[in-house]
Amino acid sequence: MRQLLIIVFTFSCIDISAQVALGSKSKKAIELYTVADNYRVRGQYPEAIDLLNQAIARDKKFTEAY
Repeated sequence: MRQLLIIVFTFSCIDISAQVALGSKSKKAIELYTVADNYRVRGQYPEAIDLLNQAIARDKKFTEAY
């Protein structure tokens, strides 16, 4: 049980640090970027590009989305 808690805690910390590292303060732009990345991983590039363009429209300085 203790090992499971350590694993869950570790992964939750990684997720939090990944969100903080993105160069946007817009929660919606970060959300669009995250969903776009999921599409990218699955090879659905047109959908990913559309969402990235939406993220850029929300925050013009969001370098990761470019």
